[in-house]
Amino acid sequence: MQAHFSLKHFSRLMGSYGLYQHADTYNPLLSEGYCTDDNARAVQLLVHLVPLLTGSQRLEAENFLAACWQFLRDAQVTPGSYINFRDVDGRWLPRKSESEDMYARVARCCVEVIIHDTNVQRCREARQMLDSLVERVGRFTAPRAWAETLIAWSAFVEAGEAPKYVRGLQEKGYKALVGLWQSNAASTWPWFEPVMTYANALFLHALLRLTPKPDGNIQDIILEEGASFLIASTIRDNMFIPIGSDGWYAKAGKPSLNNQQPIEAGLMFDWLLDYYRLYPDRVSDEQVAAPYLWFFGHNTGKVALADIKEGASYDGLFTVGVNKHRGAESMLAYLWTEILLVKAPVEIRGYIEAENKRIGAET
Repeated sequence: MQAHFSLKHFSRLMGSYGLYQHADTYNPLLSEGYCTDDNARAVQLLVHLVPLLTGSQRLEAENFLAACWQFLRDAQVTPGSYINFRDVDGRWLPRKSESEDMYARVARCCVEVIIHDTNVQRCREARQMLDSLVERVGRFTAPRAWAETLIAWSAFVEAGEAPKYVRGLQEKGYKALVGLWQSNAASTWPWFEPVMTYANALFLHALLRLTPKPDGNIQDIILEEGASFLIASTIRDNMFIPIGSDGWYAKAGKPSLNNQQPIEAGLMFDWLLDYYRLYPDRVSDEQVAAPYLWFFGHNTGKVALADIKEGASYDGLFTVGVNKHRGAESMLAYLWTEILLVKAPVEIRGYIEAENKRIGAET
């Protein structure tokens, strides 16, 4: 099956300083300006996308990468300290907007540049930026920030390029996630938090990628019980139904169906592919494919969220229809699934192709 890499919408959302964060339907919402979060996500995506492209499309993606990287360079006010938001005229907004999730995404994109980018200068800058973030990362308290950086450190280790400080940060992150599990998990609620909210697959992906295993027993328990719970909570009859941001999923409640977000599908597909490679007996082809197919109409609304001709995605799925805006986060989440599809196991690719034909998606 062929992956699709249109950059039309990406080009539309590129401004003078980087990638705009929101859109009014297809047009950039200038009043919302830019954010470091999305430009970091864009860099992570582009270093993987550029090698898959050729000709003018590759050159265009390389230019996007350079611009989004420069945005991150400009966002650093002092080594290890960043501002998140910037207005349409290039003015940086109050620093209260920074978050640990933002710092984790900057750290992860730096790792991706170091491992996958061929631009020597950018790799050198990424190492400097990453080294300056070590102290801040070590003070993280946000669970998803730890999970995001654990995935980054694991990629570093696998590539054989991890600095000495990585092991200590891995240990801290591992203890933080295991501590969450031990504090909240129960037989009827095998999960890290009392409410299942956003980016849920990050927790399991972080522990799945972590090698060598610090404590194989508890890690194996989490990867079996937590994975089963997440799959059962979000995939029903082989349809991906991400936890809706309007209400979430509390321990004593039911999963919200309202305002399902594309970023959940991107993260879930990423984790499930890796989980399938290690534990093929624990998850079916249909379940692995479900988050990708969510973009193409195999969802509760029976509507295609992805626009392959534009390389865009609707911003969300409500119980009464779609959010017709198409912002950067949604676009990047969708394009990430297309990149993942390129290296997906042949049986997953085959199933997705057959299922897309069955549900009538345009592929």
